[in-house]
Amino acid sequence: MNSMKSKLKRIPPGVIDVVAEREKGMQEQAVEDALDTGLEETFPASDPVAITITPASAAVLFTAA
Repeated sequence: MNSMKSKLKRIPPGVIDVVAEREKGMQEQAVEDALDTGLEETFPASDPVAITITPASAAVLFTAA
């Protein structure tokens, strides 16, 4: 445990923010990809989009940073 704390202390300021933004971007891209796939799988347009977003995943994606 102490070695983990010492490693965390050596992370330069701002790096955690960059990593968090990158992770958020990856999650948003995953949702976009799922929506695109769902839209392709529900053609013609009369069918509903075939994607399900759970409350937990929505909370992660739409929580303000």
